[in-house]
Amino acid sequence: MSKKMMDFLNEFDSKELTSGQLIRSFRTSKRLTLKDMEEITGMKSTNLSAIENDKISLGVHSAELLAAALGLHPTDILFPNGQWAKSKQILRIEKKSSELIKRKEKAV
Repeated sequence: MSKKMMDFLNEFDSKELTSGQLIRSFRTSKRLTLKDMEEITGMKSTNLSAIENDKISLGVHSAELLAAALGLHPTDILFPNGQWAKSKQILRIEKKSSELIKRKEKAV
């Protein structure tokens, strides 16, 4: 995680930030409007608003565009709290995958 990102996060309470909250905070701290971001990135302001309000998921390409516009690294946006926490869904998928792979290995 970049020093700029760590300094920014230290300004917040210990609460976890979403990608959308982080993007909005960086954007407003630079006095950029949604229309400014649309002009810079080519992303529609309605989509940017939806991202900032956590209504739609942020993909890698969008993170790259927004990071470039805000002077960040895409991973700072994708993982705003410095690490990736596995959701229950991800943990279930890992378990199912592991079990299936073990069964297939035994069958060989």
